[in-house]
Amino acid sequence: MILRDPIHGDLEFTEAERRVMDTVQFQRLRGVRQTGTAYLVYPGCLHTRFEHSLGTSAVARRMIASLRRNGFTITEGQEATVALAGLVHDISHLPFGHTFEDERKLFPRHDTADRLQHFLNQGEIGEAIDASGLGADVIALLTDEAYPTPWMRQIISSTVDADLLDYLRRDAYFAGLRQDYDDRIFSTFVIEDDQLAVDATKMSTRTEVLHLLRLRYFLTERVYYHHAKVVSGAMIAKAVELA
Repeated sequence: MILRDPIHGDLEFTEAERRVMDTVQFQRLRGVRQTGTAYLVYPGCLHTRFEHSLGTSAVARRMIASLRRNGFTITEGQEATVALAGLVHDISHLPFGHTFEDERKLFPRHDTADRLQHFLNQGEIGEAIDASGLGADVIALLTDEAYPTPWMRQIISSTVDADLLDYLRRDAYFAGLRQDYDDRIFSTFVIEDDQLAVDATKMSTRTEVLHLLRLRYFLTERVYYHHAKVVSGAMIAKAVELA
């Protein structure tokens, strides 16, 4: 299946991934805005965790393709596991989740092992993941910090990962902020001692990583913690507390 994405262009998904995407649990993400109430400041910020999840999976595949070009052997099974993990990494995200979980501490974080296992082990999505034959590996990759192949987990969750590389570009685009990173970053990924890394021997690589971190800080200041977003989020959280 091929879907057109405004950020990455055509995204291709396997039949197993399509089955996961067609579940009620995954479709729920269409109603979870990626940047919460940021749309009150940036009217274009109406994108959702659904699109971000598709993008994260696609970026994970792109990172794997770059690792292969750099001479690293990665099996089709490993690629399928990482791509599916990227697709469902936000499956347990709540609307306004960062406000409720990180700022107000009303609920446990969406990415705890218990929350992820609860969402991924039952219902339509549990059946779809089991049918892929990758269920146990995907859940372990997302929930087990001691996962036996660290670089696979780090493609989805680390300092520079597929999650970051999607949301930086996506959030800046929909906020209308002309900020981006250079695609050359993809050519710098390597695996060292079973860990995902970038080839920091090149000055250009170090510069690009610093640019990514500056871009993250820029979006944090201008979008994620804009005063109007913070205030509106606090009002929603207070309403939930009083309900």
